[in-house]
Amino acid sequence: MLDIATAPANAQFMQNAEDFFTEYFEGIDETIIRYVFAVLRGLFLIYLGIGLIRVVQAARNDEDWQTIARTPIIVALTVVVGDLLAGLVTG
Repeated sequence: MLDIATAPANAQFMQNAEDFFTEYFEGIDETIIRYVFAVLRGLFLIYLGIGLIRVVQAARNDEDWQTIARTPIIVALTVVVGDLLAGLVTG
């Protein structure tokens, strides 16, 4: 767990998978792999941001914000567990 905290802050998420792809797929340009993972990270953060805004708006309007928050939480947990499993598989 402490090994994750030593990585740069801009590359902690999905870093094991990115390292795996850059190491074992030598025919593909390294910058392309970095861009793909940067886009994946960016889309994930944008989705979570939009989900957070929707939850806050629902809470302010006295709507059922818990059902709205359920989907982004499930997606976040799925991505985090996928990242942990990718770390186990790629070593």
